[in-house]
Amino acid sequence: MKIFALFLVFFFISNMSAYACPKKIPGGLTGSSVGRNLTTDGLFMEVTQVTGNEAVNAILNRTEKNWKEEGFKVKRNSAVGWEIVSALSDKCMVTLQLMTRNGAFGYLTRSEPSTLNAITPQSLGVSIPGNAKITSSLLSDDDGREGLTMSMTSTWSLEELNKFFALQLNENKWTGISSHEMRSMNAQVINSISVKAQRGRKQIEIVIWPEREAQIVMTISDAI
Repeated sequence: MKIFALFLVFFFISNMSAYACPKKIPGGLTGSSVGRNLTTDGLFMEVTQVTGNEAVNAILNRTEKNWKEEGFKVKRNSAVGWEIVSALSDKCMVTLQLMTRNGAFGYLTRSEPSTLNAITPQSLGVSIPGNAKITSSLLSDDDGREGLTMSMTSTWSLEELNKFFALQLNENKWTGISSHEMRSMNAQVINSISVKAQRGRKQIEIVIWPEREAQIVMTISDAI
């Protein structure tokens, strides 16, 4: 699955609209799906890549006006080069984020409460450090092939995390456990560690690197 930069603005508004979220791609845009059956931070998501020939502000202004007329709570925002408009109801949120690239380019994201968020690393047979702070999670289901990507931070050292994951994967009956260190030119500093293993049809890769606290990205997926 391709990884792309996706900036979402989640916000809370009281007395939310009772309308269902917009279903159509806003006027002036065409789109193609780049993500279905995704679950991130407890929300079910569908992501469509969109393009258009009009100016970004013209599309966003029209979309904002249309969504307001349909009765949604609407908010405009911007983040790191993206211009964003979001429509919120009590059922879901739709976010259109655009930038200027040969016209307008961006993503339309529809989010709603997920029924898949019971899946965790633990339920897939992977333990995580007790002091780890989960910063994001993304669950996908590609025609029955489940995948989970989770990012975390930890105050443990890279060496401590490496030993922890190797031990826990072994105790949880994962096989083919391997660990690879990337070091600096003088071989004195570990830049990153990659831990891999498999169990049945499941495969796991854990990448750890230092950035203030240790950063951890864990990906668990079904083998193709």
